[in-house]
Amino acid sequence: MEQPKYDVFISYSRKDTAIADKIITAFDQAGITYFIDRQGIGGGMEFPAVLAKAIRESHIFLFLASKNSYESKFTQSEIVYAFNKKQKQDIIPYIIDGSTMPDELEFTFSAINWRRIEEHPIDTTLVDDILLKVGKSRTTGGKTETTGDEPPKVNQGVSPNKFSLLKKFNFTGKHLAIIVLSTAVALLLWSIFASKTFVENHSDTIGSVMIVLMMVTFVMAIIGYIRPASICLPDRKEVSKFYLSAFFVMFISFGIFIEKSPDTEESNTTIEQIEQVDQIEQAEENAISAINTTSTTSNETIEQPEAQTPPLTKRR
Repeated sequence: MEQPKYDVFISYSRKDTAIADKIITAFDQAGITYFIDRQGIGGGMEFPAVLAKAIRESHIFLFLASKNSYESKFTQSEIVYAFNKKQKQDIIPYIIDGSTMPDELEFTFSAINWRRIEEHPIDTTLVDDILLKVGKSRTTGGKTETTGDEPPKVNQGVSPNKFSLLKKFNFTGKHLAIIVLSTAVALLLWSIFASKTFVENHSDTIGSVMIVLMMVTFVMAIIGYIRPASICLPDRKEVSKFYLSAFFVMFISFGIFIEKSPDTEESNTTIEQIEQVDQIEQAEENAISAINTTSTTSNETIEQPEAQTPPLTKRR
């Protein structure tokens, strides 16, 4: 593999030249070397071969993601080649507009840190991030400024099309996963310390809520294993750490809840006993009613007047 000749290979659409110019101006001021197709290809050279060689010779592959670049066949070819030749940490998707990324590209970049131009400005975050990756210091006006020991903050695992309404709060898929796991832990603690009386009195409601939470968490874990980007996480390891762990914690909580809830057999026995008592009471009422009916009939018979025998007449 060739030694890095450039710090950055810039993959972009010619329609985004205005933003590309701002980026290379910032790179020039910071002392970052770069390859961009309009200046690196001489006459008579084969275009694809030059691009492939430049990608291999660059430390960082910077993709300027936009509606224009999504439709460019050249950028798509460059992305595929970069993924075959470079480490994922050396590939930077930099979103420069608000268009929706196609599903196939979103899937391709699902395990890579995203940068947005409105959240990660060119002159600060993007430049500092690249300087850190290539091991350089910022140079401005003949002076050298260190980039610092800590990398710039990046929304890890965030797909460009997810949580757009909450982007100003920097809400990421990892934040949601932490909330789910925290809810599962809180549910476990509650199931341990909740009184048995309270559980018995609200067993139906609590049981339904716990079952729904377990099902939702399990479905999220399955979706995350199939495609981590769908739940805004970078890889399956993160899915296991948060969603699968949350499911098992909720499952344990449900087991504790079952132990504290009323026993089903005892409840059935109680219901049968109540039904038997009702049957006995009904039988008693029927018997009393029958006795009363019989007594009434007897009294009516006794009260009837005796039939009078006609008087006998003597013969003369």
